[in-house]
This record gives sequence, structure tokens and C-alpha cells, in this order.
Amino acid sequence: MIKSLVLFSIAVLYTSCHSETNNAYEGYSEVEIETEKCLDAWLERNDVDWKELSFIFEDYFASANMTDTADPKAKQYADILHGFHSPSGPYLPFKSKKEVLAIMDKLHLSDKDVIQKNQLDCFTNTFIDHEDELDTASTYYAFGATLEMMEMIPDISPAIIAGALDAEIDKADLSKTLYQKTIVLMYCFEMAIFLPAEAGNK
Repeated sequence: MIKSLVLFSIAVLYTSCHSETNNAYEGYSEVEIETEKCLDAWLERNDVDWKELSFIFEDYFASANMTDTADPKAKQYADILHGFHSPSGPYLPFKSKKEVLAIMDKLHLSDKDVIQKNQLDCFTNTFIDHEDELDTASTYYAFGATLEMMEMIPDISPAIIAGALDAEIDKADLSKTLYQKTIVLMYCFEMAIFLPAEAGNK
């Protein structure tokens, strides 16, 4: 009887955990799951809290009235891409510069690493490994091809990058945290490097 209860409990826990894992990747392709797991493992290995970094990034654009926090995440990230592609004015100071630079240190990223897009290696390398089997019309392919181009031409304008993505992706896919994380990693560290923390200061 006790043995049966133990086995039943294990089965329930397994089913629950398995279900939660599946829900986290609902609507994901296998390559999207592989890529996000790689990103998450890299952040976890270096004790970086993704929620902290994403909040800093999202708050910057919300504070500048470029996004509305009441909107779904997909809409917010679409607005962020549009803002990089067609900025309505100069970028505001990045008040969280120090916090983001500290996160870069935890990830062992130098300014040169960031400019060379090493923080995007999980996505870029997974894309290259699977490129021949991917749907070229997919959002994953659009991001992967853009990242591969960025690796070859690291000093390409953020506006060109955002414009290419804005034109090619299915905006609904921006509800997936994989693409949110990728956009944050594409832009947030460079913002910390190049934007001042306060008006008139570097």
C-alpha cells in the first residue's frame, strides 16, 4: 500500500513537472526550445537573473513612452524594434547603465565581446547548425540570418538590424520569451556601453 502511494506521488509530480515544462514552450519548435535552453543555461551558469535584465530593458522604453506596459509583450517588443528602426528623437540617458555593466561583468563580457555579438552565440551557433532544415519564412530563420549577418558585420547599424527584423518576422512570435531575450541581448548591453547614465554625462 505504501509502495503504491509512493509510486502514485512520483507519477503525479512527474506529470506536473512535465506539464509545466511543456507549457513553458507551448507553440515552440524543437530548435526554438534548444536555443532558449542554451540561453537559459548560460545565464544560470553566470548567476544572472533574466527577469532583472528584461525589466531594466523594458522599463527604459516604457519610461520614454515608446511602449505601454499595459500592452501584451509581443506588442511592446514590436514597438521597441520599430523604435530602433525609426527613432522619433535622440535616445534618453540610460539610468540603469551601472546595473547592466555589472551584469556584463558577471557574464564575462567585455565591450569588445558585446560589439562582436558574442552574447548571442547560443542563437547564432544553433541557427548555423540547423540552417539547412529550417523554414526560411519563419521568425526563427529571420532572427538567425540577422544574427549571422551581425557576426560577419558587427558594426552594422542597430536601425538596419531592427528594420530587417521588423519587415521579416511574424510579430505574434514576439510573445515567445526566446525572441524577447534575443532582442534584449542584441541591444541592452550596447545601450549600457554607449548611452550616458545622465544627461550630459558618459
